[in-house]
This record gives sequence, structure tokens and C-alpha cells, in this order.
Amino acid sequence: MSCGKNFFVMVTNIGKIYTWGDNVHIQLGVPKVYIFSRSPLEITELSGKSIVKVACGKHHTLALTDKGKVYAWGSNKHWQLERIREDSRTIFYGHHPFMLNIPNMKKASDIATMANCSIAKSSENGLIYLWGEIGKVEMMNHVVCEYTNIFDISNTNNAHSPMSMVHDFTDEECNILNDLEAAFNDESTSDLTIKNRNRSMIYVHKSILKIRCSYFRTLLGYIESTESIINRDIYVYAVYETFFKYLYTGKFDLASVHDLLDLLVLADDVGEKNLEMDCFPAIRKAITVSNVIDLFNLVNKVYEKMLPDKHKEVIEYCFPFFYCA
Repeated sequence: MSCGKNFFVMVTNIGKIYTWGDNVHIQLGVPKVYIFSRSPLEITELSGKSIVKVACGKHHTLALTDKGKVYAWGSNKHWQLERIREDSRTIFYGHHPFMLNIPNMKKASDIATMANCSIAKSSENGLIYLWGEIGKVEMMNHVVCEYTNIFDISNTNNAHSPMSMVHDFTDEECNILNDLEAAFNDESTSDLTIKNRNRSMIYVHKSILKIRCSYFRTLLGYIESTESIINRDIYVYAVYETFFKYLYTGKFDLASVHDLLDLLVLADDVGEKNLEMDCFPAIRKAITVSNVIDLFNLVNKVYEKMLPDKHKEVIEYCFPFFYCA
């Protein structure tokens, strides 16, 4: 199967050929159909010939038979079919598929196309012949190309002079993540301050919060968009610091199981699912024989209402420790 500009050509496993799409330039090879065909149409004029390959240019098509014959049709404005003349007139369209006469080539082993250029490879001597337009130069006659691989030339547009490029390589790794971590709690670059109950400050950046958290994207876009200080007093400083640092780095190292539970609630409140998922293994790791009973009672009495969908999972973490307590 091959495609040109807004048209398609397909070969079946028994060598039949079908086309559909744009036909303004007669590139479908079916002149009775004008402008466009939505349904595949068989090119009956090639019936009886076993097609093994097709190649579409911008507005023309080549077809190769199992006998090594090359057929062409479609636009000929750049001589990509061949120099067709009829009654002293130059023919700019191949309305029907016709067999090409390529000098010094009795049998072709391969074909290819570019936008307005046709290419064929001789099975006798392996030479590549091309004709049509390439690099804005029109070739009215078949030209032998230096390439020995037909796919090299079909993937080439313009030749360039050899060039050398100099790049000063540095061993420094990309420090974007490190820079983000360094920017957290940096008063000199911050444009928003989170103020905690004991007047402790956390210095953050509105743009990063908007990018990393949908809750703050909404919040900073409306009611507090003009404010430079936001008060947050529900949880202790360590919980808020850990939460905002997570938005910058994607990691946290909170050790207190009580603080971890508060962090889980905070993540649930603002819809930070990734943080929620990271909290569970941290909570599980923080449970010990000495704190499991207090934690179990705390989860049942306090966090059951705060985490109605998640407190049971935390409770299950406690069960193995009861046998050791």
C-alpha cells in the first residue's frame, strides 16, 4: 500500500490494484471518476497483470509487475511519468495506466517515488534511473543516479555539502529537579507565603503550585489570586512543609505516624492521588509494636470520619502487630 497527497493505492495478495481519494490530477488511474472517490476502485486496465509493488508521488503513481514492467499514471507536469507527446502536444496527465519505456532497462527490480520524481532500479545491472523534478530541477530525460540503494534516493530531498558541527559537551547532568528542590522554601524567589499557626513560614511559588496541584490551580485563579500570604492552621508545620515539598520534588521523609495520617488526610482533601498512594507504604513502615494500639484507637475514633474510604486499609496494617504487642 502507498499514499500520495490525499489519495491511496493498494495491492491485494493476488496482484489486483485498488485506488481511492483525490482524483483531480487523475492520480487514481480511473478517469471516469472526477475529483474524489470515497470507495476503493479497481484499476481494471491492469487486470491480468500481477502487481507486486506500488509507489505514490504527490500526484502520480508507479506500479511494478512481477515481469519487471513499470506502469504509470497521474500528473505529468514535471515529466515524472515521461515525455508524452500526442499530435505535437505535450500531455500533462496520464489518464490511463501505461507502460513506461525506460532506455537501457528491459526489466525493473524495484520502484520508488518522491513528490514529483520517479525512480526505477534495473534488474540487469543494478543501476538507478530517475526522472521528473528533484531539488526544483526538472529532468526531461532519464538520468542514471550514483545511489546503489533505491531507498537511499527515495528518502532524499536535497543534497547538502558536508558540514561539521562543534558542540561543547559538558558532563553536568540535567539539574531541573535539583533546581526545583532548591527553589522550595526560598524566600528570595518566592511569590507566595504559607503561614502556619505558630507563625512559621513556607515560601513557595504560585506557578509551581498551579502546575502540580489542581486544587491550587483553582484556588489561586480565584479568591486568593492577588494575595501573597495564605494562612493554613489545621495541621502542624511539618505536615504542610512535607506536602508543599512533595509538590516540588515528588518525595517526602516524614517519620511521625500521626503526621503521616494528617498528610494522608490533607492529600485526600486536595485530591493529590499520587501523594495518597505514597502515604500508605510510609504509614505501614512507621507502625511499631509500641505505637500500634494508640494508632489503632486514633484511626477508629478520629480518622474514620476524616478518611471514610481509607481508614480500613490503615486498620489492616495494625493487625499483624497485635500478635506481638
